[in-house]
Amino acid sequence: SRCKQLDLTANNAFFPNCTYDAFDTCVAQCLPGFVRVEDGTTVPETYFCGTRGDEMQPIGPTKLPLQCKRVVCPVPTSDNSGLSPYAAHKCPGQIVYEGICFPECLEGFQTIYTKRAKPQLQCMEDGTWAGSIQCIPTIEFQVAQSS
Repeated sequence: SRCKQLDLTANNAFFPNCTYDAFDTCVAQCLPGFVRVEDGTTVPETYFCGTRGDEMQPIGPTKLPLQCKRVVCPVPTSDNSGLSPYAAHKCPGQIVYEGICFPECLEGFQTIYTKRAKPQLQCMEDGTWAGSIQCIPTIEFQVAQSS
């Protein structure tokens, strides 16, 4: 006999290896790039599978249904990302997993990029930043362009 399958998609979580057999336990995890709503960790939740089509019940560690939210990246700085010390991050508020910022060089500085490759920073699943922007003084940029 088996218990009812529990779909955690709406909670941004899943059961990676669950048989749904009676009296079995299954471990639910947050999707990559997501953390527990209540404490911001990736600690999995164990569920118990009863019998006769019973719903699975969370049994630990919190005994609450696993609900996950997107990882939040810290405000990008030159210390925690590829942001030049001479650039502004231009992020619109809090940035979560898969979110993108389009940084710009400060006044008096210029970045070298093609129109296809506008500098960007992207919030990754582990809460770090990918991407970079390098800024050089505008006068150096003009000299580099003319040589």
